[in-house]
Amino acid sequence: MRIPPVLALLGVVCLGCQAQPAALTDEARREVDAQVRAASASLLEAMNAGDAPGVMGFYRDDPSFYYLGCTDYILGSEDFRRIVTPFYRPDAPVTFDLGVVATQVLAPDVAVVSLRGSSSVAPSLFFTQVWVNEAGAWKVSAEHESWPACPESRGPHPFTGAAEDASLRPDGPGN
Repeated sequence: MRIPPVLALLGVVCLGCQAQPAALTDEARREVDAQVRAASASLLEAMNAGDAPGVMGFYRDDPSFYYLGCTDYILGSEDFRRIVTPFYRPDAPVTFDLGVVATQVLAPDVAVVSLRGSSSVAPSLFFTQVWVNEAGAWKVSAEHESWPACPESRGPHPFTGAAEDASLRPDGPGN
């Protein structure tokens, strides 16, 4: 059955008329900003305490989570937890001094936080984190970490092969 053009146009117009989420008030934006800053500070405390379960509690436990550290991706929270958890133990020799540079509140339940600082092994560290509010708790959904002396990628960089990166390219597989 063919839909008459006038009905198709009416459908498109109706879709555009759907209620949009209300813009955040300045007060609501300040509240979200304060909440993600507090969550960032609590994450830093857990990192410096070597509290691996506490640290991991700030990251989304979801296959869509991703981490990019300089030149290496970790896709999915399961691999992230397996690889990163051992770095946070009470006797870990690394301590962190990070501060929030800026936040960008995107919605009542989504914000981006940029952090800058150092650790006892890296004089300069930079983080960008996407925080989401899940059931009242702020969690990191995506994270990028870098430092000036990032190591070169070992072997072929993940997602540089045609089959590996096809789903990540905006033009899709095979293009």
